[in-house]
Amino acid sequence: MITIKKPEELETLREGGRRLAGVLSEIAEAVKPGVSTSFLNDLAERLILASGGEPSFKGYNPYGAKAAYPAALCVSINDEVVHAIPKHSRVLVEGDIVGLDIGMWWPGEKLKIKNEKLKMTRVMATDTAVTS
Repeated sequence: MITIKKPEELETLREGGRRLAGVLSEIAEAVKPGVSTSFLNDLAERLILASGGEPSFKGYNPYGAKAAYPAALCVSINDEVVHAIPKHSRVLVEGDIVGLDIGMWWPGEKLKIKNEKLKMTRVMATDTAVTS
């Protein structure tokens, strides 16, 4: 069954989406060599709370799981498929391909954004293409 949203519900979703997109943008700017995935997670949680939302991944405990998900952010690096738990010991290095997955509760709604893979490199792809 399709639920038809009222205009005010749609605006609530839009506002939450705008805020979550802003959070993701700030996290993406922090993705650089030397940064731990735990730092990115802590940043995500602080930004979500400051925006008026709550992290929806943290504490998520699906049926059959041994433990709840402990973080606000999923950070997958290189060949990790998805939903990797952030760690202090997992520090980004030059050339890593980083995937960010984030969600937040926003008044009555759950919002989720999956970022495109971010490639960390000093040389822009366009510069490489032009000089090749």
